[in-house]
Amino acid sequence: MINIIVALSILIYLAFTLWDRRRIKDEREQLIELKASELQSKITLLALVVLAIYYYFHPTMPAWVCLLAMNVSYLYSEIFGKIFWRARL
Repeated sequence: MINIIVALSILIYLAFTLWDRRRIKDEREQLIELKASELQSKITLLALVVLAIYYYFHPTMPAWVCLLAMNVSYLYSEIFGKIFWRARL
């Protein structure tokens, strides 16, 4: 199950990256990338804090769950951030 989640996340991220490269890079796109990376860092930091608190109270949780959650939050927050800011700007 975990292998499927990882493989599917990688495929979605690569497909989005290939689709995103076709866009013309102007000032608006640079602003979108900047705002998306700001949102991405905030979401990833939130995931890190939540995982650290959860791991503090439940230390029997496997470490790979933390790593998987961090990677998934990093990848999907970038995709979500770009889609979100393109709709707003």
